[in-house]
Amino acid sequence: MGKLSTFKIVFAKNKDKYQPGDDVEGHVAIEIKDGIKVKGIFLECVGEASVGWSESQPTSSEKNRRNHIRHYKANETYFRFEKILMKRTTARRDSIAIDEGSYMYPFSFRLPNNIPSSFEGSLGHIRYWITGTVEKVWGSDHVVKWDIKVTNPLDVNMEKDALVAQSDSSEAILCCMCCKTGPITCDFHLDKTGYIPGEAIKIRGRINNGSNRRIACTTARLMMHTDYHAESKSKSDVICVAETRRGAIKAGCEDLWQGNPLVVPDLNASFLRGCSIIGLSYWVELVVHPSGPAFDLKVPLRVILGTIATRNPAHDAPGPSGLGNQLINRTSHRKSLPVSHSFKSQSPASVSAPRAGINELPNVPENPEELEPQKNSLSVLSPSMSSPGQDDRLQNSAPSISSLNASTPNNTTTTTTYNNNSNTSSSNNHLTAANGINTNGVNTNHHSNHLTSLKHGRARRRVSCHQ
Repeated sequence: MGKLSTFKIVFAKNKDKYQPGDDVEGHVAIEIKDGIKVKGIFLECVGEASVGWSESQPTSSEKNRRNHIRHYKANETYFRFEKILMKRTTARRDSIAIDEGSYMYPFSFRLPNNIPSSFEGSLGHIRYWITGTVEKVWGSDHVVKWDIKVTNPLDVNMEKDALVAQSDSSEAILCCMCCKTGPITCDFHLDKTGYIPGEAIKIRGRINNGSNRRIACTTARLMMHTDYHAESKSKSDVICVAETRRGAIKAGCEDLWQGNPLVVPDLNASFLRGCSIIGLSYWVELVVHPSGPAFDLKVPLRVILGTIATRNPAHDAPGPSGLGNQLINRTSHRKSLPVSHSFKSQSPASVSAPRAGINELPNVPENPEELEPQKNSLSVLSPSMSSPGQDDRLQNSAPSISSLNASTPNNTTTTTTYNNNSNTSSSNNHLTAANGINTNGVNTNHHSNHLTSLKHGRARRRVSCHQ
């Protein structure tokens, strides 16, 4: 009679960790010596969750009081795949003879979407495994089992409270009313809510010992809360998975936690989404341990553990239409403006007048140099082209650049007198064009109005920019 010397399951690329929706591929390796007879070779892949516990309950009978053991359990099956690698082809009880040698039987199947992560707890579990069976004609079957780990990813950035800082406080009185002393207060703060395994939770807190008793120590703990739901009852289990501590605090003194790290170990993501009979949550507690007979003072804050780390909100977090970060940065720049740019030294008239000017001429450029081409086009009228005696009339009727500057308020004089260095011929050219007189009979009054409006608008615009 031959024997089965090798029987194992080999995964492609030696992979044994998967996510929902992944393809599980591999082969079953068999090595036989002297040949054997079998009924078939089968492969099965199963994913399920199970919870169960027992409780002792007393009976209601007064005569025979004894404890009754009651069992609570629940199960969930997520998938069950079966594959026949080798099977006899007839309905008869004939066996299949396998000669000596090595054989490989490939397999492939896809995991369903939205299945929960693998989990092992005190009262329940979520498991995934593959079982290979060589069914023999006589004797016990050969069975090999291989567990696979499934991780359902959780992006903490998709949780609305992942980046929200949180804090809480509490106090306790150690003595009774007859000998009451000052309270012990504990303030606890976390910079955010979402974390991943390997990340350090920065513990920030203040413990004020107002009592006359010494505090032995303070500890920060990461607690895992697991809820198991059976058919008619639920039960919870709480364990500490990480801890860090600080020393004693004397009476009347205080102690500070200034970002002390609490490293998150390799744990399952929160919630165990996809499973309805096991729930998972995490809390961080700042605990004060008074010396002597007294209850511990605890301040808990809920955290979310995921598989994808939180992004920096100042750089990576997207805002509405991609403009959220820009708006935040602009707000911060406005807050940092120097005090010299305020309106305290200006009168109400000097503030309101420039605003009206901006509404009248919205298209006037801020840079005075952009008006140079228009000034050159109007200066083509030389003094020789005008009639005798017209210069005197123009000087009396048309406003000059200096008069425009003189009409500007005193506190804005330095910002509007940017054209005081103009030469005489240029001024005459402007005045000639302003009167609308041309040797060719062309009316240029609209040039005068436009130039005067530009000068007023430029003065008002510069006042607004200075404000």
